[in-house]
Amino acid sequence: MEKNQRWRELCAQAAVEKDPKRLMELVAEISRLFDEEHARTHPRSQSSDNPLVEDPGPHDQQKE
Repeated sequence: MEKNQRWRELCAQAAVEKDPKRLMELVAEISRLFDEEHARTHPRSQSSDNPLVEDPGPHDQQKE
């Protein structure tokens, strides 16, 4: 199954899932697939554990 189709199916399942545990499993799998695709298409952005937080440059460091 193509990954694009797989994550769409998982999202459709998550949208109607009533069991919180199963919903978390679906969300974790969707996240894993997204992370794999992002790593494949944006290889340089793996330098940070959190892609939403930018690495502060030397100009942002406080002087003592």
